[in-house]
This record gives sequence, C-alpha cells and structure tokens, in this order.
Amino acid sequence: MIRTNRLLAVLPLVLGFAVACPDAAGQNVTSEGWAKQSAGLNFYVELPMIDSAKEPSGIGGNIVAETMINTVRYADKHPLIRHVVFKMNTGGGMLHHADAMADIIEEHHDNTEYHIIIKDAISAGIWTAFSCDSIFIIKGGTIGGATAYQQRGDGTVKESSDIPLIAARMAYTAERNGHNPKLIAPMMDLKVELFSWTDYNGKTVLAQEKPKDSESLTNFQHLDKADTVLTLTAKEAVEIGLARDIADFDATLVGKEIGVPGWTKANRYGKVMDEIGALYNLTRAMEDYFVAERLALPKIPVTSQNRNSPMVENMLKERSKVGSKLTAIRKINEALNALPDVHVERQVYLVGPDNATLVADAQAWQSDADQTRKYAAMLTLGMRELESAYKKNEIDTGNLEEIQAAVNVISERISGILKNGNAAYWANKNDN
Repeated sequence: MIRTNRLLAVLPLVLGFAVACPDAAGQNVTSEGWAKQSAGLNFYVELPMIDSAKEPSGIGGNIVAETMINTVRYADKHPLIRHVVFKMNTGGGMLHHADAMADIIEEHHDNTEYHIIIKDAISAGIWTAFSCDSIFIIKGGTIGGATAYQQRGDGTVKESSDIPLIAARMAYTAERNGHNPKLIAPMMDLKVELFSWTDYNGKTVLAQEKPKDSESLTNFQHLDKADTVLTLTAKEAVEIGLARDIADFDATLVGKEIGVPGWTKANRYGKVMDEIGALYNLTRAMEDYFVAERLALPKIPVTSQNRNSPMVENMLKERSKVGSKLTAIRKINEALNALPDVHVERQVYLVGPDNATLVADAQAWQSDADQTRKYAAMLTLGMRELESAYKKNEIDTGNLEEIQAAVNVISERISGILKNGNAAYWANKNDN
C-alpha cells in the first residue's frame, strides 16, 4: 500500500550509545598502479532497499529518499562509476519518498545506468523499479499492488482520488525507461483490467480491454480483474518481458547478465548510506518532536521582579531540560547530515595482491578521513549528551538503545575503514 499522508506519531525512542572514536592509525593507501589496474573496469555502487524488521519500516521508514539522493549523486559525480544496482525487498510506503527517488534517478540518468534486483517490489517500490534501465527478479519475487491511500484526520484511510494522475505520471516514467506503460494503471487502479497474449511474431501483447477473439489467441491470460490490483509473480514478470530472472539476490551477478565486462564493485558506499539514512530519518523526527515540546512550554516574560518566583523558576528549569535534548539531537543530526559528503567509503578502491587498498587520489582519502573523524567524534559526543539529557529529564535511557546500536554500527565502520583501509575492513565482513 502506498501511504500518501501519514501523521507523525510520538516515536518510541530506540537506539543507544558507546562509540569509540576512529583510530588515527595510518592506513595502507596509495595511488601507485591505480590507472593501470582500473583501466577497462566498470565500477558500480550497490544500494539496499530492504524493509526493516522494526518500525519505522518501508519506503519513508528505514528506506528514505535522502539515502538514494546521496548515493545517486555520488555515483554521478565519480568518473569511474557508471552503474547503480538497487536490491529491493519492500512492501511499500510513502508516496513522496517514492516520488523523490524516481526524480533523483531521472535527474542523473544521463551519466549512470540503473539496475534493480527484486525480491518484492510492492506498492511504492514500483517507483524505483520502473525508473531503472533493467529489472531482475528472483524466484518467488513479486512486483505491483500499488493502490494509493490517503489518511484521514480520524485515522481511517480512503483510496486516493489522484490515482489516475499518479498512474499516468508513472506510466510515462516506465515507458521512458523501456517498460510497457500499460502495466501501471492495473497495478494502481482497482477498476482497470489487464490481458496478455502472444502475437503472430511471438511477441507478448498487453491490453487493458479484452479482445473479442480471445479464444483464438495464443497464451491468452487474464492477468488482472476489475476488483484487484495487478501483482505479478516472478514467472509472470519474466513471461511478459518486464523482468529477467536472476539466480540470487546478489548484485555481483548483474554485470554478467547485462553484458558488462570488468564488472567490479567499487565499495559499500550505498550500504553505509543506507545505515546513516535510516538513523537520520529517525533522529530528525525526534528533533521535530523536541522542538514541538519546547514550543508547548509556558512562555512567561522574565523580569528582575519575578525571576525568583516558583512559577518562573520551574519554567526555566523545564526549558533547560528540553533545550539539553534539542542541543544533543541537533549535534547528532549535523554529523549524520555531513557524513555522506566526507565518508571515506566514497573513495573508489581496488584490492592489490597484498590485500592493500589502492585509491585514485591518496590526498582526497586523507582529506575525507580527517573530516570523517571530526563528524564521527561529533556523533559520539551528541549521543553522550543525549543520554545525559534523558537522565536530566528523568527519562529511561533504555529508550535510546536502538539509536545507540545504529550509532555504534556507523562509528565501527568508520573506525575500521580508517584503521585498515576499505578492502581489508570489508574482507572480514559477512554483511555484503
């Protein structure tokens, strides 16, 4: 289901703390042999778009537009990267995030090719799928089911009246990227049907109206009826030519399938952006909540005559408490917002025979490393201050455990990459 509007609930504060600052030890970084070894290689960035097991989940939950924007812009700016591979497994989410994702792909389509591997691309997931040049789907995967709903003030939902307009725009996107636009309306509008058959030239034909001579047609199928929205199985998606089947949910397989020689994943930038983006989406909502909390406090003019009155003293005390939370969360958000532009994982690298990291520009690596250390330290400090503010406000600091866990992951990656270099760090990781 696509949610076109969702009220922001008071978030259960979930994350934690205890981050070590990045190790300042030198890493094995050199530009020697880079040009020779990188010649003819086709680097790509892989971005996971996978629902979280916990809330907030889905597109607009843990899969956010900012993550894609940072990743796509990075790929577009890097002269050696010409491909982005999305790995999608989602049940849907927010329309404005899905729309922003489609827009950013279109904005950078001139210099970059986009590919997607699908386990499930349901509802808002089709925006990214139909924005890609090539669609792959694994056995058991599905795509479609994109009816849009609006949330009412009383908490109930109703089908959006904008579906025809939304579907028309999506159909244009699909056709522009080489996908049959007649698939879109049946995926979004309950009333629209879809039929398919094979013509005399062996090509699949799709139509939204049943042909009169359907009994004489080859491989005739009624794919979507008037009371359902179209959701294609992997087998159906392959049969009608929407997708190609692929053996596994593994982006390293895509190069062979699209006929690109020298297919080489440059780094895990998309993965670290996914982790940063999911956390930033949550902590930014926390900041909004803290701002609203501060605005709701009493506003009593403070003068020399009333400064020591119990009412004013209590007001100032509460302002200080809320202010401490706001200051800490803003420090965290500043660090999370800055990391995409300096994270050392941006540096394209090759693994040498000695498992060393070779980068195109060792000077650029050092500059990014210095800035990354700065923001990693700010992230750690902000987390400590937030924990202190929770204690000051007599809030259970256990509510921050999930945030802390996410901060720990980000900080551990930064520390490990700076200490060992990209290649050596990721060689010991199983979370590819």
